[in-house]
Amino acid sequence: MLDKTIPYAELWMARPTKDLVEMKSVPHQIAMRTYQPGDAEKWAALETAVGEFEHETKALQYFEETFIPEAEALPQRMFFALDQQGAVIGTATAWWKKDKHGHRVPIVHWVAVHPRGQRQGIARQLLYQVLAVCQQADAPMIYLHTQTWSHGAIALYQELGFEIIETDSDGQINPDYPKAVAILNQLAD
Repeated sequence: MLDKTIPYAELWMARPTKDLVEMKSVPHQIAMRTYQPGDAEKWAALETAVGEFEHETKALQYFEETFIPEAEALPQRMFFALDQQGAVIGTATAWWKKDKHGHRVPIVHWVAVHPRGQRQGIARQLLYQVLAVCQQADAPMIYLHTQTWSHGAIALYQELGFEIIETDSDGQINPDYPKAVAILNQLAD
């Protein structure tokens, strides 16, 4: 769940593509699968439940604008965690963007776990799946865009080798970097 009680600042993180991650086992009550047609509504409901969108209609609109043009790739790049009843409880996507030079850059995109499933290892398992896909890219780094409102997840990202960086995935200075680091340092004190 996003912590909107603290100031917002955007944050970029990166890790070397070729650094392998020691994978731990999936919690026994969680099943993993990739995108299937009809998952847009489930994604929208989940992203709304964690506070990324105010309304599912806005989340669904974002999904349709961003992901549907790449629908043929979603079964290889979008992952879902399912609870014991088969309901979607988490998601994460391996995404590509073109940098300013036209090179394909791997991005960890839209990591979310429903509040009832947080702190149970689900995000970690989703990230293992996404990192395995991202590591197939011919790129030196894997990037992750997040924000201070997701401070609870930043420690997990760091455990998986991500470091907070001053720039974005294009190498442009992130103007929120000083503010983000100051907020995170205050939270750590």
